[in-house]
Amino acid sequence: MNEQFRVAQVTGAGNSNNASPPRIFKLTKPFADQAVVLNLGYDQKVQVDFSAIANEKITLVHIGEKLIILFDNHATVTVEPFFDSRHDQLGNLTIEVAPGRDLTVAEFASAFPIINDPTAASAVLPAAGDTLGQNNAQASGANFTAPIVDPLPPVPTNVLAPQEDLGTFQINPPTGFVPQTPIPPAPTIALGTLPELVVDESFLTSATNGIDGSTPDLASTVISGLLPVTLNVPGGQQSLTFALSISAPGVDTGLIDSQTGNHVFLFLENGVVVGREGKDAATAASGPQDFTVSVDAGGKLTLTDLRSVHEGTGENGDVSEGTHVPAGLISLTATVTDNSNQSTSASVDVGPHLTLQDDGPVPSTVTGATDTLVLDESALGTDTVGGASPVGLATFTAKFGDNFSGGSYGADGAGSTVFKLVLTGSNVASGLYALDPADVDPAHPGQGAQIVLNLSGDTISGTANGVTYFTITVNETTGDVTFTQLQNLWHPNTGDSDDAATLTTSAGVLQIVQTITDADGDHVSTPIDLGTGVFAIQDDGPTAGHLSDVFRDTLILDESALGTDTAGGAAPVGRATLTANFADNFTVGSYGTDGPGTTKYTLTLNGSNVASGLYALDPADVDPAHPGQGAQIVLNQSGDTISGTANGVTYFTITINEATGDVTFTQLQNLWHPNTGNPDDVDNLTLAANTLQVVQTITDADGDHVSTPLDLSAGVFTIQDDGPVASTVTGAADTLVLDESRPEGT
Repeated sequence: MNEQFRVAQVTGAGNSNNASPPRIFKLTKPFADQAVVLNLGYDQKVQVDFSAIANEKITLVHIGEKLIILFDNHATVTVEPFFDSRHDQLGNLTIEVAPGRDLTVAEFASAFPIINDPTAASAVLPAAGDTLGQNNAQASGANFTAPIVDPLPPVPTNVLAPQEDLGTFQINPPTGFVPQTPIPPAPTIALGTLPELVVDESFLTSATNGIDGSTPDLASTVISGLLPVTLNVPGGQQSLTFALSISAPGVDTGLIDSQTGNHVFLFLENGVVVGREGKDAATAASGPQDFTVSVDAGGKLTLTDLRSVHEGTGENGDVSEGTHVPAGLISLTATVTDNSNQSTSASVDVGPHLTLQDDGPVPSTVTGATDTLVLDESALGTDTVGGASPVGLATFTAKFGDNFSGGSYGADGAGSTVFKLVLTGSNVASGLYALDPADVDPAHPGQGAQIVLNLSGDTISGTANGVTYFTITVNETTGDVTFTQLQNLWHPNTGDSDDAATLTTSAGVLQIVQTITDADGDHVSTPIDLGTGVFAIQDDGPTAGHLSDVFRDTLILDESALGTDTAGGAAPVGRATLTANFADNFTVGSYGTDGPGTTKYTLTLNGSNVASGLYALDPADVDPAHPGQGAQIVLNQSGDTISGTANGVTYFTITINEATGDVTFTQLQNLWHPNTGNPDDVDNLTLAANTLQVVQTITDADGDHVSTPLDLSAGVFTIQDDGPVASTVTGAADTLVLDESRPEGT
C-alpha cells in the first residue's frame, strides 16, 4: 500500500450510556492502494454504515478483533475492534447495511461470508475476479441497497465533515461528562538492515581468553553498529525502546569453544545476551563467557568477543574464516509508544549479522646456524693422525627443534607441534656414490652407482642397487634428526683418506618442516632446507705398514769369474745378479673400513742422472793416482727399473717386483775399483739419504692410499772387484851367464 491513515471520526459528544445516540461511521471506497484504519473504541455506541459501498466488489476478512474489507482496487479498510465480546454484551455496535436495516455483529457475520484465514486473505487482492473473490459480500447475493446520503455539504473522501449548523440547537452535556478526544492512528515502525558486526579472534588477550591471540589488542575485540529505524507516530512519540531476546534460555548455538571443545549456550542476563561454554546448558549457565551481545537505549548493538571458538574445518594459516550465530536464536526488538499509549514493535534476527573470525597459529622463524651431521667411516683408533673430527662415528643425532622460534598457537590454543622430513620426489639423486671395489678406473677408482633418496614415514633411506647405505630419521615431537651410516661410500679424493662426501640436492628438495596446528585445525609450517651442507660422511683410509725389525737385506755382486776369486776373498764368489725380498721389512698395514684395494712395492729415485759414487772402468786411463778410472756412473729410473749408466753404457740395473717386493741387482759391466792393492775390494752405491727407496703403498677400495718408504741409498748395493790371476813357475829357471873376455880380435 502506498500510504496508511485513519478515517476521520465523527465529532460530537458521546459516552457509554446506552441512551446516548450512536456515533455513525460511513464507509466509502478508498483510492487505489490506500489502507484506511477505522478505530471504533469500546466505550461508546457506534454504528458502521456500509450503505455507501453496497454496490462495490469486496471481500470480508476476519483477523482477531479486526474486520478487513478488501476492494478490487487493492485498497483496504480495517475496522477495529469489530469482533469483540464487549460489543455484544453492551449492545453498543450496530451495522447499517441498508436504510432501516441494522444488524448486530453476530447477525452481520451470519448474513455475509467472512474469511477467517489470514493467509488466504493476503492472497485475495483485488477482491473481484479472485477465487476467494467469488465469496465476496456482493457475489454472495447479499447486496446492499443504495444508501441514503445525509444532506451534508460535499466532503472529500476520508475527510471529516464540517460541523453542521443546527441553528439554535444546543447540546447540554450532563453533569460529570468528560469529553473524549479522538484516538490518533497507531504508530508505525520499520527497521532497516542491521549492520554486520565482525570481530577477529586474533585480537583476543589472555585477560579473557586465557592465552593471547596472534595480535592481541583488547580494544579490537569490541564492535558496535546502529540499527536503522524509521518511525511514523501521528499521536506523538512517548518512547522508543530496544530489547534483546533469545529463543529459549540455554539454547545451544552449535558453536564450539576452542580450548575446551564444549558447546556455547545462550543466556539472557540483565538484558544482555551472553554466550557461555559448558558440557551442557546447566553447566554453561555458570561457565566462562565466549561473547556478549548488548544494545543501548539508542539502538546501538555491541558484540564483544571474549574467547575463541571453532571456525571452518582447519585451514592453512590464519585465513580469517568466520562463523555466525545461527538464525532464529537472537532477536532485537524495537518498540515505539505514542502519547495515547499505543505501541508498535518490529524485530530483526541478530545472529546471522554476528561474525566471529578465526585466528590461526603464528609460524616460527628460523634462528641460529643449522646443525651439521658428520659421520666418519674410520674405525675407532684408526683415523688419520690430525684428521678432521669426528673419529669413527657411524651415527649422530642433532636437535633441529631449537632452530625454530617465535611460533604460537594463537587464540584457539594448543593443538600440536610436529616435525617432519619432507623429500620432494622419489629416487632423488643424493650426490653420493656407492663404493665398488671392482671399479679400477684410475680416474675414479671404486666409484659405484649414485645413491638415491626415498622417504617412507619418518625415514629417508639412501640406497643403490638395493643396498641401503644410510638413513635419515626424525623424531616428530622433538625435531631430533638422526643420521646413520650402514655401508661405506665412495670418496673422490684419493689423496685424502679423511675427505668428506656431502649429501647435495637442489634447494628445497630435502627439508625438515615444523607444523604448528591450533585447537580448531588451522596450521602453519616453517621449513629448513637440509639439502646442502648438512649431512656429510668422512672417508676412512688404509693404515700404513711400519718398518719391521727384520735386518735390511744387502745385495753384493762379485766381478770375479767363478773359480778365479782371490783365495780367502770375501763372499760371494763370481755373482753377477742377486734378488732379495724387501716385503718382510714392512709390518702388515690395513685397508680400513673401505675394504681391500691393493698393496704394491715400487722403487723411487729422487732425481735424474743421480751420481751413484761408482765409476766406469776405463783401461785407457793410466794415471798412477787412479789407474783405470772412467766417468762416474749416474742413475735414472724408468718404470720399475733403475739403470746405472756412463757414456751410454749400462753397468748395472736395479728392478723390483711390485707384487712381492723382490728387488733384483744385476751387473752388466765391470766397474772401477780404487784400491789397487786389493783385488777383492768393494764399491758401494752411495747416495744422499732417501734418494733411492723401496716404497710399500696400501690402497683401499675407493683409492685412498698410504705409503711407507725404506731407504736403499747407502750400504745396500755392493760390487766386489776382480783382480789379475798370478802365473805359476814351471820348468827349470833359465840362467843367464856373461863372460868378461873380449871377443876375439880385441
